[in-house]
Amino acid sequence: MKNIGIIVKSLNDGGAERAAANLSKDLSEKYNVYLILFDITQIAYPYSGTIIDLKAPPTNSKIKKIYYTIKRILKVRKIKRKYNFKATISFMLNANIINVLTKQKDKVITSVRNTMSEQTKTKLEKKLIIWTGKKADMTVSLSNGVRDDLIENFGYEPSKIVTIYNSCDKNFFTRENKELDIKLKKIDYNNPVFVMTGRHTYQKGQWHALRAISIVKNKYPYIKLLFFGEGELTKDLKVYCKKLKIDNNVEFMGYVKNYHNALNNATAFLFPSLFEGLGNVLLEALACGVPIISTNCPFGPKEILNPNGTESNNNFTFGEYGILTPNFSKNEFNVNDTILEKTDYVFANAMIELIENTNEKNKYERKSIERAKDFLPEKIKYKWNKVIEQ
Repeated sequence: MKNIGIIVKSLNDGGAERAAANLSKDLSEKYNVYLILFDITQIAYPYSGTIIDLKAPPTNSKIKKIYYTIKRILKVRKIKRKYNFKATISFMLNANIINVLTKQKDKVITSVRNTMSEQTKTKLEKKLIIWTGKKADMTVSLSNGVRDDLIENFGYEPSKIVTIYNSCDKNFFTRENKELDIKLKKIDYNNPVFVMTGRHTYQKGQWHALRAISIVKNKYPYIKLLFFGEGELTKDLKVYCKKLKIDNNVEFMGYVKNYHNALNNATAFLFPSLFEGLGNVLLEALACGVPIISTNCPFGPKEILNPNGTESNNNFTFGEYGILTPNFSKNEFNVNDTILEKTDYVFANAMIELIENTNEKNKYERKSIERAKDFLPEKIKYKWNKVIEQ
């Protein structure tokens, strides 16, 4: 068996990190997989292969950043020489830079996981994205939208970039969580119950979903939102719930590794992101057979939920595999701003539709399971094998 390297920051709390862990399992049947991590202090996701710790964790110190970057380069170069990798796959910009700088006889495959034109903040960062694209043997984008963004805004050569979606296997993430299951037994599912998860950060646009809850509450006063995740906006989002007078309707569940049992009896899964690369949690919601209400943000949701259809700019759209709503404004979140936008009402109306239309809800439960089959590991790993071997 040939050796494959996977470079990623860690295996803890992140979409790229989870994708790297899943890929290690997908490729381990054919290759000897070596996971090269900046830091191994916390490992949240199941993986396959051998872990190599670079002992150079992320840091906010400028001096340490330089020191750790040099340390990573020197260590990865030695690792590549020792194991003679057939290919080395990296996730996220920092790992992509290390991968490119340490090229030996291996095929260097970088992976871009988000809409970089939205996420890039400095000219230097943009130059590094362009540079890694030129130096890599192949770039894997998370969605066709991300691929188009890299070609149009960063000059990537179309022949050197391919889209491969994340794999999603329900057996790997719907594990028992006794503490959560005890909490779920207290939920009254006779009333509408929605689920939302993700890091509490600007990109996720979660305050718009809270506004929608405040609208739906007028008609269904006992509506409940199970809100999973943590982040820099957590405290402000809790304050915002009080300002919207929905603090009794929203239950902040914290960061939970295996939150998926909460989806079993939910009315729908909410995805209010402002922009995405794909949206891993959308795939997981599909696999759990729950209806999805998502913004039609760039990029990901349309490709997953309505790949062959068109969407309304003014109202929500019944997509083939889920409901899409118009994009929210990209104004910065202000905890004192409780003015509702038109798109907040549209999102709320989509929620009410699934509460009141049982046939539509049942249809999307079936459609979710059907769509999830397109992201099974056997289909995704075939595409990765092709990129590695071609």
